[in-house]
Amino acid sequence: GNLPKYLPFILNQIDNQQKKQYLLLHSLKEVCDLEQAVTDKAEFQESSVEKILNLLFNHCESEEEGVRNVVAECLGKIALIEPVKLVPALKVRTSSPAAFTRATVVIAVKYSIVERPEKIDEIIYPEISSFLMLIKDNDRHVRRAAVLALSTFAHNKPNLIKGLLPDLLPLLYDQTIVKQELIRTVDLGPFKHTVDDGLELRKAAFECVDTLLDSCLDQLNPSSFIVPYLKSGLDGEPQL
Repeated sequence: GNLPKYLPFILNQIDNQQKKQYLLLHSLKEVCDLEQAVTDKAEFQESSVEKILNLLFNHCESEEEGVRNVVAECLGKIALIEPVKLVPALKVRTSSPAAFTRATVVIAVKYSIVERPEKIDEIIYPEISSFLMLIKDNDRHVRRAAVLALSTFAHNKPNLIKGLLPDLLPLLYDQTIVKQELIRTVDLGPFKHTVDDGLELRKAAFECVDTLLDSCLDQLNPSSFIVPYLKSGLDGEPQL
């Protein structure tokens, strides 16, 4: 298509059409997919990249999880095209005071780690710990994002994270434990309902361990996980 003509229109509409923002962000994602797929990226000009990044980073704190996920996917796609620019920009936002921003940039890294070799691999390698160590963040959304990113690294590029596993594994195992502070009771009038806000995080952690057992077994001691963590994590957990 005519990128110089339609890209400014898409960017303008994302800012001005709140009700259609999710769909418009998907349109932007399609643009990023196209630019990643073609070999000639002449149309993806520097000014366009800056405009896209400014818009995406402004929407990292959206209250809508669907919007944040599409933003993260767009950032991940652009990171594959412009890793020298994107990796530092993502890293600096790992210390953002906004939890949603921290979570979004970690998920963006997740989307940038694909099975085939990419130029981003050698650029992100020295910075991986800045993203994955957010597994000890105070916010559960950020911790879950880091666990999901670790799973993707373990599945697609395990060699990039093997050296970090001695530090990451105890933190990962800790995410499989039921946290009482994440359990709340909702009063529905005639009855009360218990909500476990940590359930999705624990599911992600167990799935990550399973992936690591497949790809990095030489770095793990299964018995150190099975006895203290797997047993306690599964006791009384029909949803896991």
